[in-house]
Amino acid sequence: MLKQNIEYNLTETDTEIVFKVIGSAVEENENLERVKEQNDRYDKILKEAGPGNEKYVGRAMLTFNNALKHKEAETDKIDRIDTGNQVSNSAIWDAFNSQSAEDEFFNDEEPELNLPQAQTEQATSNTSTTTSDSSGSFNLSSTGNLVQRRPKIVDKQDIKIRHDAILKSANLFSKLLLMERVISQNIHQSQLSRYRCLLPLDQNGNKTVDESDMTDFDHGLIRLWSFKDAQLKGFNVNSIAFNRVNPDIVAVGYGHSQRAKGASKSPGLVCVWSMRNLEYPERIFRLPDSVTAVDFSTASPNLLAVGLANGTILIYNICRNDDQPIVDSVDNETKHLGVVWSLKWTERERGTEEKKEVLISTSSDGTVVQWTIRKGFESIVLIKVKRTSKKTKKDRSNTRKTENAVISQLSPATSFNFHPTDGNTYLVGTEEGLIHRCSCSYNEQTLDSYTGHKGQVYSVQWHPTIPNIFISCSEDWSIRLWHQRRYDEPIHSIQCSQKPIRAVQWSPHAPNVAASISAEAIDIWDLSISTLDPVFSLPVASGLFLTSIAFSQTSNSILVGDSEGSVAVYQLKGFKNAPAQDLIDFIQSVVGNKIMY
Repeated sequence: MLKQNIEYNLTETDTEIVFKVIGSAVEENENLERVKEQNDRYDKILKEAGPGNEKYVGRAMLTFNNALKHKEAETDKIDRIDTGNQVSNSAIWDAFNSQSAEDEFFNDEEPELNLPQAQTEQATSNTSTTTSDSSGSFNLSSTGNLVQRRPKIVDKQDIKIRHDAILKSANLFSKLLLMERVISQNIHQSQLSRYRCLLPLDQNGNKTVDESDMTDFDHGLIRLWSFKDAQLKGFNVNSIAFNRVNPDIVAVGYGHSQRAKGASKSPGLVCVWSMRNLEYPERIFRLPDSVTAVDFSTASPNLLAVGLANGTILIYNICRNDDQPIVDSVDNETKHLGVVWSLKWTERERGTEEKKEVLISTSSDGTVVQWTIRKGFESIVLIKVKRTSKKTKKDRSNTRKTENAVISQLSPATSFNFHPTDGNTYLVGTEEGLIHRCSCSYNEQTLDSYTGHKGQVYSVQWHPTIPNIFISCSEDWSIRLWHQRRYDEPIHSIQCSQKPIRAVQWSPHAPNVAASISAEAIDIWDLSISTLDPVFSLPVASGLFLTSIAFSQTSNSILVGDSEGSVAVYQLKGFKNAPAQDLIDFIQSVVGNKIMY
């Protein structure tokens, strides 16, 4: 028997699942239908995946492992060399000095290594041993691993940057430009010698004489070279101007060809050529409209005036490398409203003895304007060229009916030229065929008017040495010689072709010689030989027509521009600097001694 009562308390512990099997049966609840649909889809897939179905192929599957990254290091191969040699004291001394020079060459920027004395001695003992014999000579044998010294590797990108900096440097550009000029002058040495009236040189540097130069009695034109470039093809050469201080510099104004059909407004170019480089222009200025006139300043030879077809006048500094003009007339109140047919720098009297250089321009709006650049780009209208109507008896009786028929009361001014000695007197050629003599002191009316031409006056020029004489050419196929005091008719008229005469100029070297161009030929006139026919006429190639002409001031040569953007240089052969007395005698026989001077 128990001596005392023992109490037992039974409590429930946490349930620990040791094994569990999920049953395949589902209770009848809301998930029953969803489980049936899943089973049906799985049975359908098993049936379709049977033999004969091309959509399912039985094969094994493996997972794809990511590609391993290969890490490599590129370096030069390290050479291992075993050497042995017998040397003397002098050989050791020379080798040490040569090695020091090599270290300085390859390791200019490497810092010096300050090794402890113990490491230095250990490194020396590991690489070389020295023994001596009774003769006093030294035998040195060294074995070990030596590393060949190589120059430091420079980044290719740094090399490319340095090369680009060299190629784009201004110093290299100037040297290449000088080299280009030297090569061009070497290639065209014979042509340049003819242009400068010198004897050409052969390959050995000896002077040569051409057989054609021996016959001075034959007149002709010798073609020397042409200023042309691929980008100028299709342009008209509208104006040619020499630099008065440096005659080796020529400015040429280009406009689009008249045969080109397109918009009325077409771009233009101004090229500055040099006799030192005949292959490519020194400067190229691109303009928004066709260039119609160019001229260099005498007081400031670096200034170039340019007239455009839209009436704008621009001043460029050819010493600059940019295309921006220093001044222009775009915002000027008295700017031209028509084509600027001609412009020229000239000296005008200011007060008693002082003279200043001004720019004069004429335009199809009928005005002659003076421009100055001292304070901006100021302008003054010198004269407005008015129309002069020639009325018949029938017209005079019906003045009221015809007085409003004229669209404009101003006559388009197509050309002008200042007197060589009188800076206040100038000539103006008009579209209606008249030539007016004007003065800068009178801006209301002209001094005289010369009648004779039946068409537009393309060019008018005073004689450079004979006073009161000037020449003109017109659309009426004629060249006319005038005297200042003979207004009603010219001294002499020349009907030279059945084409309009585009330009005529006196020779600055021979007072009896003049040159003119029509659309198809160059005519050279010597009035001391013939006053009816040219002494020489040179036709141009078919399909071209000539547009402008200019005499060189330092050479017996002319420059002729055409419709394909080319400026040909010709040397006048057989024209000597004869005295002007023959021309003076011819003029006196026509006008008499009373009005000659």
